Amino acid sequence: MNTLFTQSLDIRVAYAKAEIYGDEITQYEAEIEAHILGADAYRAGQPIVPELFKTVPALSRAWGEGVNAAINGGGWSRFTEEDQQQHRDAERQQQLL
Repeated sequence: MNTLFTQSLDIRVAYAKAEIYGDEITQYEAEIEAHILGADAYRAGQPIVPELFKTVPALSRAWGEGVNAAINGGGWSRFTEEDQQQHRDAERQQQLL
């Protein structure tokens, strides 16, 4: 299962390795992944920046940009329209309970 924590950990590890080896492309890819994760987490109702990103300004900023993009209806995402509809349906069912 790909939880928010495991996805954050994968991104943080990739960023740290890229920093060690001076791989700016992989660092940028990790920032993109953090942006996507932030947007998707916001859409899933989990907008709080992961602890693993708080000590890395670039990842924390990318996460925040992803959340802001999702709030404003833009940004990169792994959510499809179908995923979003399923999420809205699940929220409605929760409200009925």
